[in-house]
Amino acid sequence: MIYHKSGHKKGFTLIELLVVIAVLVILVSIIIGFSASVIQGQNAKKTAYQMAFFLKSQTTKSFSERKTYSLQIKYANRLITLQTTSGSAAINSLNLPSTFDYSRSDNTTTMWSGTVNDYGKFSIPNFGILIKSKSGKVLYKITSYSSYSIKTSDINVYRAKSNGTIQTTPLLKL
Repeated sequence: MIYHKSGHKKGFTLIELLVVIAVLVILVSIIIGFSASVIQGQNAKKTAYQMAFFLKSQTTKSFSERKTYSLQIKYANRLITLQTTSGSAAINSLNLPSTFDYSRSDNTTTMWSGTVNDYGKFSIPNFGILIKSKSGKVLYKITSYSSYSIKTSDINVYRAKSNGTIQTTPLLKL
């Protein structure tokens, strides 16, 4: 050991070392927690955009082919399916990630079943889909708005604010 002229040891005491380690552990845990929430937010946004693009592509498909298709959204199974109107054959489907929960705008998880008609409009206009965290916090909302002045439905994606309310300006409008 090296001693100063005053006779004290040079170096850190055990208590000082433990305090530094504790501060570092706290800082690392804060950074990990923050980055995990950022990653979850980015994944939720990606999922919302995928759903919006899928719904828009199906309305465009029905419009361009001048056909009416059956559309089902099974929230519990995390699946959106476009089928023939007889329901016998699935034409296209989108599997949703299991890292989130999904529901209708009224917070029910019953299946939505309707049609996309030959004008590219949903049979139930103005429906909404909520993307929620596993804790139940609403992260995004996807809506459809059908107008008679245009041929196909508008699909909008809204982000939820930290208090759970939905922003009034869409992040994405298709």
